[in-house]
Amino acid sequence: MAVSTTSDVKQRAEIITKTKEITAFLNWAADPHAQDRKQLGIYVIAYLLLLTVLLYFWKVQIWRKVH
Repeated sequence: MAVSTTSDVKQRAEIITKTKEITAFLNWAADPHAQDRKQLGIYVIAYLLLLTVLLYFWKVQIWRKVH
């Protein structure tokens, strides 16, 4: 009985592993450029934050001269 239990555990582990691999592949196949978009999104957000800070300081400098 111990042999069948061990083989059942191995079979279940193999099935779980294959299921995870298939799921990962299908996720990639559905949207193969998702990782590239996420990486680009980080750069876009960083650029926009930097631009926001610079424009804020520029606005403060302009309004300082006005008042």
